[in-house]
Amino acid sequence: MSKNLTEQKGRGHQGEQGDKPTINQQGNIGKEGRTTEPSALQNQIDGKKDERENAVEQIGGNKSGMKEEFLAPGLITERFTINIKASREKVWDVLWNDATYSLWTSVFGAGQAISDWKEGSKIVFGTSDGNGMHSIIARIIPNEFMSFRHIGMLINGEEQPMDEETSNWTGAMENYTLNEMEGATELIVDLDTTKDHQKFFKETFPKALDKVKELSER
Repeated sequence: MSKNLTEQKGRGHQGEQGDKPTINQQGNIGKEGRTTEPSALQNQIDGKKDERENAVEQIGGNKSGMKEEFLAPGLITERFTINIKASREKVWDVLWNDATYSLWTSVFGAGQAISDWKEGSKIVFGTSDGNGMHSIIARIIPNEFMSFRHIGMLINGEEQPMDEETSNWTGAMENYTLNEMEGATELIVDLDTTKDHQKFFKETFPKALDKVKELSER
């Protein structure tokens, strides 16, 4: 489902020559003797860091065998939403049933998802020849919420060591939320991706959700 998930590197700001940066009691950096407030951008960056750290704690980082410091810090989160005239149970079945999973994910070129579908378990997204991605089921609430944390690549069925490309997206989250409405279901997908793949998902994920809708409303 998810392609190789580009790290966005933060840029520091250099003060005027002769200004010595200090840290005040609130933890804000400024010139000596002056208190500064954090910028909106910095607050946003700090907030994303807190969200990711909380997610790691909830998932249990040791289940993947991957240390927290290897999580990519600069992922972009995209949201996709669709309303489906079907029950949450029906939409959930279409999403994760083997027979229909391969149909709606065909727009990504994905073939299958292999797992015991238990929280904390490993899941493999890939093709029949053993190539793809290995991930962790971070959270599962039947008929309501599914969360994956993507870890690394598979080639010929073997997990590949961390490399520069993988380090750009490892730890990316992919969350599916099903909200019950009157006679319908609101499906929300929050997907961490990289800048390089952002355009691909913006163009492709709506097509996948249209397919979920079609299959669910039959």
